[in-house]
Amino acid sequence: MSRRSTRTTKKQAPDAQAEPPVEITEPAAPALNESAAAKKTSSEPPPTRRLVQVEGINAEEALEEVGSVLFEAAQKTNAQEKRLGVLLGGYINRQKTLSNKFTEAHAAFTQSSIQSYIFEGPDR
Repeated sequence: MSRRSTRTTKKQAPDAQAEPPVEITEPAAPALNESAAAKKTSSEPPPTRRLVQVEGINAEEALEEVGSVLFEAAQKTNAQEKRLGVLLGGYINRQKTLSNKFTEAHAAFTQSSIQSYIFEGPDR
């Protein structure tokens, strides 16, 4: 939509022709004929992928470059994971210790509840 200014110094004549509305049409879906349907249901293997030849780029060199970049990223990731293991190792050990203590305390409470119930009976 175009915005028109309401302030003008000269008188303008009204547009003789208004802008026609823009129609956006989508292409119709292609109809499947019998041969296309037969191709889709056939048991032929899918076509194999080939490396695309681009002028000035050697696919083998590009593949080696990508491999080296991935190798460097893997080395950096391993180093970071090792540092995190050292940093978080104490927290993980503390969590395991607290979890074990909580489990033991819960088991002791349950056992004492059972013994109390047996000794005193259900009418406490």
